[in-house]
Amino acid sequence: MLPIYRSPNLIIKGSAVGVLYVVVALLVNKTISWWPPQRVLGLEMPPGLLLVGALFVMRDYAQQALGSLVVLLTLFAAALTYLLIGKQIGIASGLAFAVSETIDWAVFKITKRGLRDRILISSFIAIPFDGLIFLGYMNWMDWRHFWSQEIFWVHYGLKMVASIAMWIWLTNRFNNTTAIPAE
Repeated sequence: MLPIYRSPNLIIKGSAVGVLYVVVALLVNKTISWWPPQRVLGLEMPPGLLLVGALFVMRDYAQQALGSLVVLLTLFAAALTYLLIGKQIGIASGLAFAVSETIDWAVFKITKRGLRDRILISSFIAIPFDGLIFLGYMNWMDWRHFWSQEIFWVHYGLKMVASIAMWIWLTNRFNNTTAIPAE
C-alpha cells in the first residue's frame, strides 16, 4: 500500500509534493528554453541548468511521498513540457527522466534504505544517464567525446551538489536514533 493512503494528512502532503514536483519540472524546463545560453562558470550553457539539481531532489521527495506514482507524474510533466514549452525540450526531458526515473525507482525499491541515502545513491547512478540523454538530445554536446565535455561535468556536478546538500540537510535534521522512513 502506498504511504499516501494511510491518512488524510499524508494524502494532502503527497498531493502537495506531487504538484510541486510537476511545477518545478516545468519551471526548470521553461527556464532552460527561455534563457539563452550565457557564459556561466566559464562555460557557455543555459543558466536554467543551474536549477536542475533541485528537480532531482524534488523527484526523490515525490518518490518518497507517492511511491511508484511518481512515474505518472514524470510522464505528466514531460507531456506538459512538450505542449507548453516546446517539442524538443519536452522529448529530451521526457526521455532523460524516463531513464533516470527507472534507475531512481530501482534504487528506492532495491536498497530499502532511508531517504537521505537513497537520494545520494540514486543521484550518483542516475544523473550521468540523465545528462547524457538530455544534453545529447538538445545537441549541446558531442556523444563521441562526452567524458571531455565541460557541459556534461557541470550538469553532473550541479545535480550532485543539490543531492549532497539535501543529504547533509537530512543528516543534520534527523539524528542517528530517528529513522527516516523508507516508504
